[in-house]
Amino acid sequence: HVPDPIMINVDDYETSKGEPRSSNWYLLDKHARESLLEEHTNASPKEIVAAIKTVRKERAQRLKTAVNLNMQKAEERAEGAKRRAQRMFNKSLSDGALEAKL
Repeated sequence: HVPDPIMINVDDYETSKGEPRSSNWYLLDKHARESLLEEHTNASPKEIVAAIKTVRKERAQRLKTAVNLNMQKAEERAEGAKRRAQRMFNKSLSDGALEAKL
């Protein structure tokens, strides 16, 4: 049996729905979260702890990768500037050597 749909005017809904909830409203404390996991997934406490450790390790690796990507851009710019400076320096030396030969 499928219940009949509830029909409501959009304007009435918008005025009666209340304020949006903050993101903190959705957070659960550690005990409640672990209880839900144990109840609905049949996971043991050891499995939950292992999964938490894995997630933390992967999150740290993602942050490290993001930092390294930002540093990589800066390093590439520095290397490019170094190559340009070397070319200019080498070119000025070779121009001076040519002038000395003339």
